[in-house]
Amino acid sequence: MRHNTTIELITQLNELTNYADGSKRTKLHRLIKNLITKATTADDVLDKDGNVVKEGTGDLSAIQEIINRLEGKPSQKIVGPDDGPVRVEYRTIEEVRMFLLERGIDSLRVPPPPPRQIAEARPAAFSVSSGQTI
Repeated sequence: MRHNTTIELITQLNELTNYADGSKRTKLHRLIKNLITKATTADDVLDKDGNVVKEGTGDLSAIQEIINRLEGKPSQKIVGPDDGPVRVEYRTIEEVRMFLLERGIDSLRVPPPPPRQIAEARPAAFSVSSGQTI
C-alpha cells in the first residue's frame, strides 16, 4: 500500500503546471518554493503596502523539515526496560521467517539449528534481543 501511494505522490509532484508568467514548472518545484518561503518569512510584519517592517523568525516546523531533508533526522536509540536491549519474542516459526524476510534474508537458505537446540526451544517461544542475529 505504502509503495503504491509513494509512486502516485511522486507521479503527481512531477506533473507540470502553467504559471501566470507563461512558464511551466513541476508541482514539486512549487511545493519546495512554498516550504522555503514559509521557513524564511513566517511571522514577518508587513505594512499596508506589503513591505517588510520587521522580519519574523520563520516557521520552525518548516525549518526542521528542510534541515531533516538535507542532513537526515537524528537517530533515536530504542531501548528496553532499564535502558537495556529490546527483547522481541516470536511464537511461531512463521513470525521468525517474516522477521528475516523484512531484513532481506531468505529464511529457506538459513541452515537449521542443531537438533539439540530445536528440542530445547520447543516448550518456549523463540526470542531475539537487539544486537543478536538469528
